[in-house]
This record gives sequence, structure tokens and C-alpha cells, in this order.
Amino acid sequence: MGAEMIPLREAMLLEASFERELDVERGAHRELEERILREVDARCHAVRLEIAREKKLREEAEERAAGEIAQAHASIAEVLANDRRNRDGRNDQLRQQQEEELQRLREALEREKQMRAQSEADMLHTIEELCTRVRAELALERKQREALEAMVLKVLDSGKSEPRSPWS
Repeated sequence: MGAEMIPLREAMLLEASFERELDVERGAHRELEERILREVDARCHAVRLEIAREKKLREEAEERAAGEIAQAHASIAEVLANDRRNRDGRNDQLRQQQEEELQRLREALEREKQMRAQSEADMLHTIEELCTRVRAELALERKQREALEAMVLKVLDSGKSEPRSPWS
């Protein structure tokens, strides 16, 4: 026979041995799992402490920022009041400058319109000349093609009247 038979007693001893080894491995696995859980708990606790510390620092920073914002708000209000007074004095001057600039822009726009109109007229004239030349060339080519077609038809007609052999 190809396979040897293990006596029942030996098989039971092997099974018991395997079960003891399995129990040892299970115990080691549980110990490892418990150790990992303790490490994870310790790290989570450290992270929680770090988060609490960061929260406290953030809250303190927010309080400082709120005080700085209040101070900045007061100084901005003063600056805005000064700016408002200065702005009232400059408005008339700016209006006058704007009106002068608008007048210059209107004049430039009018010059641009005139130049564009002249350019469009020149371009239209050039396109019309080009169209006329193209039409003339097309007519000439059509006449040449028709003459060539007539000549080819004439040659074909003259060739049909004489019987030809396929080997000549």
C-alpha cells in the first residue's frame, strides 16, 4: 500500500499535542491582542491629551485675536473717517478729470469709427475686385474645359467609326 497507517493511539497523541500547541498559540494570540489594545488605548489617550492641549491653545489664540480685532476695528473706524473727509474734498477734482477723460475717449472713439469705416470700404472694394478676377478666371477655365471636352468627344467619335482590334 502507498500510505502508511498511523495507529489510533499515536493519532490521538498527535491530536492532543496539536491541541496543546493550538491552545498555546491561542493564548499567545490573546496576549498579543491585549498588548496591542493597551498600546492603542495609550496612543489614543495621548492623542486626546494633545487635542485638548491644541484646543486650549486655539481658544487662547482666538481670545487674543478678538482683542486685536477690536483694536483694529477702532483704528480702522478712525482711518475711514479721515478718508471720508479727504474723499469729499477730492470728488470734485476727480469728476472734472473724468469728464475730460470721457471727452478724449469720445473723440478717440469717433476717430476709430471713421478709420474702421474707411478700412471696411477698402476691404470691400478689394474683395469685389478679387471676386471679379476669380469669376473671370472661372469663366476662362470653363471655356477651356468645354473646348477640351469637345475635342475629346470629337476624337472619341472619330475613333468609334473605325473598327479597332483589341491587339493593336
